[in-house]
Amino acid sequence: MKIFGRFQRLSIKWRLTILFVILMVVLLVAFNMFLLWNMMKVLSQHEQRLLQQKAKAIGADLSTEIVEESYLNPDYLTRLLTNYTDSNQAILLLDINGTKLASVTGAGWEQNPWSADEADAIIYRTKIHLPVTASDIWLLIAERKEPLDSFIRILFINLFLASFGALLLSGFGGYAMTKLGLKPLDRLVVHIRDMNAHQLSARMSDSHVAAELGELVSAFNSLLDRVEESMKRQQQFVADASHELKTPLTIIDGYVRLLQRWGKHTSEVREEALAAIQQECGRLSRLIQDLLILAKVQRAPFAIQNIEIQSLVPVLQEVKQAWGSVFPHHIELTVQWREPLLVAIDRERIRQLLDILLDNAKKYTEKGSVSVYAYTERDVVCIDVEDTGIGIPQEELPHVFDRFYRVDKARGRSNGGSGLGLAIAQSIVQLHRGHISIKRTVTGGTKVHVTLPSAQLNEQE
Repeated sequence: MKIFGRFQRLSIKWRLTILFVILMVVLLVAFNMFLLWNMMKVLSQHEQRLLQQKAKAIGADLSTEIVEESYLNPDYLTRLLTNYTDSNQAILLLDINGTKLASVTGAGWEQNPWSADEADAIIYRTKIHLPVTASDIWLLIAERKEPLDSFIRILFINLFLASFGALLLSGFGGYAMTKLGLKPLDRLVVHIRDMNAHQLSARMSDSHVAAELGELVSAFNSLLDRVEESMKRQQQFVADASHELKTPLTIIDGYVRLLQRWGKHTSEVREEALAAIQQECGRLSRLIQDLLILAKVQRAPFAIQNIEIQSLVPVLQEVKQAWGSVFPHHIELTVQWREPLLVAIDRERIRQLLDILLDNAKKYTEKGSVSVYAYTERDVVCIDVEDTGIGIPQEELPHVFDRFYRVDKARGRSNGGSGLGLAIAQSIVQLHRGHISIKRTVTGGTKVHVTLPSAQLNEQE
């Protein structure tokens, strides 16, 4: 485990080099073992064929030159066999009963050749038929393996030296190739180290690099795009929040100064200042409340707190009853639905979502109607909130869910809007794994389309 831990702490170049060398060691060991085994087998087979040829030659001489007198003469047989014996060989003649007729042993033998095992000697035996005898005789030829073993040792040493040189070359070559291949990664590391929060616009070039590193560079550049966009939004959010908080505070500060100068003696000035201060405090309170709500619905742990599978109908009935008395007489509110509307929701947040959408529709609809319609389509539950109000310009639609964004900032502030309502609505929908979109209607109004995953499929399962 310690070795593995140290290996994990090495750089990628060294890890790849070590793995490459280990792979080469395994391949070279396997190749050398296979080569040595085959070479030993080939040499053994070659020596067997040589011994077989020598046995045929001895058998031919014995068949043509031996007569009955010489067959019984061990000295004559020994002299005959000596012509075919070298220093590493031994030849033995036996009759059919196993009685020794003659034997010759080369000078290289230090032990009895016929007691040696297969690891020390190659033994070939065959029968020879002599015309002067009524039965066959056995011819045995033994050859020492030591000369072959010497050749194998020399071959092994040469293979070892060649393999060692190949490992050195592969190690240096593997490190050089790895270093060359990872050079774009090194540039990426240097680029990351030199980067700071105020220099996120620079991007790495993914040309002339391998496909894998090109994908890494592309992914890193994409990450920088998202980080830069997120930081811009964060900076814009801080600036917008500061502006929204600064405006009522400036008004309050102005009226406080007015009170200090004139309010002590003039009741009209005092009443005007107190009313304005109260109004601006209400705006501050609503803004802070919206910010707290937005932060709460975007918290990850909140996503699984109060979600239950239930029907959307009670929420729609509650909204219809609550907002029916809020809308003025010249704006008609209709809330309709088509069951079943079974969804996994947090009831309080869905009610808050509908309140935001209806509040916006009421603010920006001077006359006509506002309608809410809920229905199930395939595997989603849809909620449409449509009005006949002043609508939103087409070019403004991509930005309406941004925090503090107002289509008409002056009008939004006069109506008490903070620009956070639709951002909160989008967060609530995303919390429920749904989708929300806004578009202009044919009549020029606004239609908000919300989809939430239906719970009917899960219920059937």
